[in-house]
Amino acid sequence: MDEDRQNRPEPELTIDDPYESPGDLGAETPDPNMRQVGEEVYVAGRRRRHVTVVLYAASAAFSLIQIVVVMMVGDSGGQNLAGELVGDRAVWEQLSLIDAFVEMMAMIMLSIWSYRAYRNLTALVGEPLRFTPGWVVGYWYIPVVSLFRPVQAMNDIWRLSSREQSKPSVWSTPPFVIAWWLCWLSAGVIGIIIGWVMEFEWGAQMAAVAFNVAPAILTALLVRYLGALQDAKASSLGLSID
Repeated sequence: MDEDRQNRPEPELTIDDPYESPGDLGAETPDPNMRQVGEEVYVAGRRRRHVTVVLYAASAAFSLIQIVVVMMVGDSGGQNLAGELVGDRAVWEQLSLIDAFVEMMAMIMLSIWSYRAYRNLTALVGEPLRFTPGWVVGYWYIPVVSLFRPVQAMNDIWRLSSREQSKPSVWSTPPFVIAWWLCWLSAGVIGIIIGWVMEFEWGAQMAAVAFNVAPAILTALLVRYLGALQDAKASSLGLSID
């Protein structure tokens, strides 16, 4: 027993070198192409941006067509020559259904684009944001909150996507964003008043449709501008753009 202990080799004592590199210790070198935990990737999403712009441009164009139809038919109930070509109230209601479908699809695409655009801010700024991308979409559909949260989120996207980044606040909201939001609110209020309070009347219907043109055009321009703004900043930061 004692002979076995004497013949057994003594274990080598090793002292860890605090200056030894991880490669010397056998640690795996991380792949630079792999996404690290907590790192956000910038995704331009040009396709969803273009689709959103096209849908809102189509919504504006369709609203203008409806205005022309109302002006041609007038109060005569579709009895004039133009009325015989475009139809009466039944045709108007069919056009309204098509217009509502286009607006619904445009709103869906705006929600998808807003989610991605706000999420991109994490990659562009590298700081925690005051909203989450999910809530930026959800705010549109919550009563009362939908009166101010969407414009605040759009203000964040505008300010934090610019190269000369500034902290968003109520007092720093760009005039274009304010005009866009006022048009949105006006269109919503007019639509509610005409749809719930007033009876069907050609002049009122034309006014309701006319108020939908401005927010649709401004939304298309805003999405297009902010998308280009984010791409420019991502390029200046050396981020890859899909």
